[in-house]
Amino acid sequence: MSEANYSLSGDGVAQIAAPELAYLPPSLPRTPRIGLIGCGGISETHLEAYRAAGYEVVALGDRTLSKAQARAAAFFPDAVCTTDPAEVLAQNLDAVDLTPHPADRLGLIEQAIDAGVPILSQKPLADDLDTARRLVERAAAAGVPFAVNQNGRFAPHLAWLRSAVNEGLVGEVNAVRVTIAWDHNWVAGTRFDEDPDLLLLDFGIHWFDLVASLIPGLPTEVHAA
Repeated sequence: MSEANYSLSGDGVAQIAAPELAYLPPSLPRTPRIGLIGCGGISETHLEAYRAAGYEVVALGDRTLSKAQARAAAFFPDAVCTTDPAEVLAQNLDAVDLTPHPADRLGLIEQAIDAGVPILSQKPLADDLDTARRLVERAAAAGVPFAVNQNGRFAPHLAWLRSAVNEGLVGEVNAVRVTIAWDHNWVAGTRFDEDPDLLLLDFGIHWFDLVASLIPGLPTEVHAA
């Protein structure tokens, strides 16, 4: 085999189809009404996904009204645009997507819980474990569905892998090794660049969450580089 065509699959090796697994998210019975608060950088990706899925974003909120209006113009022209989170939460929503940084998001989560609106929080949920636990307990006590956007866990190839583990196709999992490279130069000159723990909070948190979803109980050892 020449260097030019070197790969993990050799010539003439039979390809085996992957088992069919129910790894995709379930279809929804109707089009959900979504509100989004925080129209910064990550909101563009969320809105693109909602539009591609055929979901309806009916309200956009941001401290800077022009940011909400710009997102509406690009993705959902009929959405209500406001600087008041209460106005977003009052739109008969099926869920509210909260994208601000943890410290800015804390009050919004509490406000959404009090309004009884199901919540999708951007990650990390909070800056400390006690606060995160308090939020989860408050939502549970109020009966409000509450999820964190650990989208790494639900990427299609990783969701398939988790389904394969859950179905017992790989036997008992005792160790997981994750090696992923990602260009983080996009943070240069942004608020993120000021955080010395950014790779853990923004990137590594996905892979900690993924590993936790693949093994039973808590890991006994973690090594990272």
